[in-house]
Amino acid sequence: MNTPKKQEIVVVGGGTGWHIFPVKTLIEYLDKNWYFDRELDTIFWLGLSNSLEQKVCQSLCLDRVKFVSIASWKRRREWTVISFFRNVKDFAMLLRGVIICLKFFLTHPKVSKIFCKGGFVSLPVVLAWFILRKKIIVHESDTVSGLANKICSRFATKTFTGFEGVIKNAQPIGQIISPELLASSDPKIEIDTNRQTITNFLVVGGSQWSQKLYETLWEIFLENTMSAVHFYIIWGTQNNHLKSFFSQFSFVSFLDFVSQSQMWQLCQLCDVWITRWWATSLAEQKLFWMKLIIVPLPYTGWNHQYFNALYYEKKYQDILISQNDSLKTNLQKQILSLQNFKKNSLATAEIMAEISKAPAEISKALFSS
Repeated sequence: MNTPKKQEIVVVGGGTGWHIFPVKTLIEYLDKNWYFDRELDTIFWLGLSNSLEQKVCQSLCLDRVKFVSIASWKRRREWTVISFFRNVKDFAMLLRGVIICLKFFLTHPKVSKIFCKGGFVSLPVVLAWFILRKKIIVHESDTVSGLANKICSRFATKTFTGFEGVIKNAQPIGQIISPELLASSDPKIEIDTNRQTITNFLVVGGSQWSQKLYETLWEIFLENTMSAVHFYIIWGTQNNHLKSFFSQFSFVSFLDFVSQSQMWQLCQLCDVWITRWWATSLAEQKLFWMKLIIVPLPYTGWNHQYFNALYYEKKYQDILISQNDSLKTNLQKQILSLQNFKKNSLATAEIMAEISKAPAEISKALFSS
């Protein structure tokens, strides 16, 4: 009896964490579900040298997952003379990237399919693969598709989305969510057991572009005594200078960084999440049925944070607050109105079933004939 030949596949997604970490989650799903033993020989992760995607790929510590450096571009949206000439220069990098990818594919004939998660690094990979007329699988997380995935989906054999109606003829399967949320190997965060009976708020704005949100919260806390609630604030690495502002408040605990399993602990405990995060993060938060107060960044491409928030407002009656002159008034109003809110939680088995949906569908598409 002949042993079936194992496949090699390429994955690509880069530039930002919401393109990169879902790729990591998919690779871990394939490894955990024995695809390397049955059907898969090697995964090549194509991306930029010295990038976040390279660091994440290497952190997997899997012998049969290899990183390959390529060239790519990033379109600048501002309308200036300097940006125009930089776009022209970067377009030449795109063409160079296509040539590098074509050379890679022609020297790796066992590569049978590509999985594309988006980011401009995806374009040369998908264009080169399309020239060779091979199978391309795309996943778009947001309610408004980014430019790279808009282009890549035109060449795709199969396109998946996190939401309905984002890309024509795409199959909505939800987000690629890491099961590390339910892991329990990391040290637990010390939590006062008395807080389990009160309303707990979790605040995660991210490291970048969140100072306005944190400063607004500080102003609200100065004017209101929050004795019946508790706030857990995760700063990220770029907001440590704000700690001294909040240290005077007994109802605030702050953390620089938490692991995925520590985040699960906080998600289990907390009832309300104040956030400005991306589609995958919103889906993770909604798994625990927290009420979301979403303050979208006003500066993101295609305004996708706003449209993601609008979706959750309509479907789950979550709260969308614009970052404008009324931010303090509106945020304070919502916090005070939710002081007695307690959520209903899903069981762990239900959460795991939801987490497995998207990776299972993508794996099926990658390994179908």
